[in-house]
Amino acid sequence: MTNEELQQAIEANTQAITRLATTAEQTNQAINVLVSEFIRPSAQQARDNYERLERVEGYMVSIAEQQQANAQQIASNAEAITRFDERLEETPQLVAQNPSDFARMNTDTKASIDQLI
Repeated sequence: MTNEELQQAIEANTQAITRLATTAEQTNQAINVLVSEFIRPSAQQARDNYERLERVEGYMVSIAEQQQANAQQIASNAEAITRFDERLEETPQLVAQNPSDFARMNTDTKASIDQLI
C-alpha cells in the first residue's frame, strides 16, 4: 500500500469513527430521552401503585377483622334474642299463674291472721 492509499484509508476510518461517535451520541441522547420521559415516570408510577396496593391491603385486613368482630357480635346478639324469646314465651304462663299464686297467698295470709286472732 502506498502512502497515499494509507492516508485515504486513515481518512476513511477517521470519518467512519466520527460517524460512529455521532451515532453513539445520538443513541445516548435517545436513550436519555426514553429514560427521562418514559422509564423514570413509569418506575415512579409503579412505586406509587405498589404503595397504594399496600395501603389497600391494610384496609382489607382491617375490614376483614372488623367483619369477624361483627360476625361474633351478631352471633352473640342472636343468642341473647333466643334467650329473650324463651323468657318471653314463659311470660304468659307466669302471668296466668299469678292469680292463683295471689289467691293462695291471700288464703295463706287470711289463715295466718285467723291463727293470730
